[in-house]
Amino acid sequence: MIIAIIMCLVVGVEIMYETRAFWGKESNQNINTINNTMNTLSATNIYPIIITVVILALVIGLMMGVRGGFG
Repeated sequence: MIIAIIMCLVVGVEIMYETRAFWGKESNQNINTINNTMNTLSATNIYPIIITVVILALVIGLMMGVRGGFG
């Protein structure tokens, strides 16, 4: 359950960043931190790799948890 929530948060932040939903809200410290982090990651070529690895790790963890019955 926690893995699914984290996966949704990662994907949601990525979508909101790509659609520029955070732009113009830099007065909020949390949004400003997310923007700075995403800008720094997108300035390097490693950004797509990081997002892909995080999402794949979460999906694999979710599938292992579902298969094992979370117990």
